[in-house]
Amino acid sequence: MLPAEFRYDPTGLGKATGLLNLSGPAEVRETVATVENPMAREYARPWRTDTIEIPLTAAPAAGYDLEYKLRMQAGDTLVYSWTAVDASADEFYFDFHSESAPAPEVKVASHRQGTASTANGSLTAPFDGIHGWYFENQATKPVVVRLTLAGFYELPRTD
Repeated sequence: MLPAEFRYDPTGLGKATGLLNLSGPAEVRETVATVENPMAREYARPWRTDTIEIPLTAAPAAGYDLEYKLRMQAGDTLVYSWTAVDASADEFYFDFHSESAPAPEVKVASHRQGTASTANGSLTAPFDGIHGWYFENQATKPVVVRLTLAGFYELPRTD
């Protein structure tokens, strides 16, 4: 009973009789995380979720583009989804990128850019700074970008 149910075989009888095989394959411990790239993290700031609606006018009128940024610390994780409601994928441009504070120069990382009407993904901040999107409506009608966020970040100040 012990070899089959718990994969415990102190006498070797389970292996000799084949009962040990009934408990399934042996577990092998894997080390996949490193100090530089941990697979599990804990965060100082609390988990949060937000949905933001960003209206953009028709191009080329004022208000057809906008940068939306979040403040994150190196290693903070963000899960996101955005949709340009009623936008054509070939008429809506986005640029997802990160910028550090100047110290003494500004680090810039481009994550993804192109035309699309929706995107889903995640980001682990490569450095302290601001991380977010440049959205540009190239269509002749207004659109609303619905941005859904979850993770460890701070929203931009509105004051």
